[in-house]
Amino acid sequence: MLAAALSTFVASADEVPAGWQIFSLSPGSCNAKRPGQEVDTLLMINNEGELILVPAWPGRELPGGMQKGELAIDDGAPLPVEVMTLAMMAFLKVEDDALRKQLDGAKKLHWRFPWGDFNADVTGLGAADAALAKCVKGQ
Repeated sequence: MLAAALSTFVASADEVPAGWQIFSLSPGSCNAKRPGQEVDTLLMINNEGELILVPAWPGRELPGGMQKGELAIDDGAPLPVEVMTLAMMAFLKVEDDALRKQLDGAKKLHWRFPWGDFNADVTGLGAADAALAKCVKGQ
């Protein structure tokens, strides 16, 4: 089901940075995805217009509920994070403008959770965030 939903692209190729996809999981929604070797990275916008950063592990079942971890952006110090996990995804609401700006310029993320350490190439995240915002406005 997820694979079929991901095939519904809602942005033109010139708006989406290399390695990223903009897609809709349901009518009226827009999401961005960058597949990774260790972990996939998804971006979503919630009903309040806030960015949700989602590391996802296809084929893996995570412990449900709130989980504590760490996120390091590029070569920066790890930041404590608390994520809501569901199935194969961990949802982090990006509430801080400074963090969002830092993420928009990021090239790599390092996640640390009780279930392991994971690296994600997120080159182009800022452009994907902008394409996602444009998609949401167009819905």
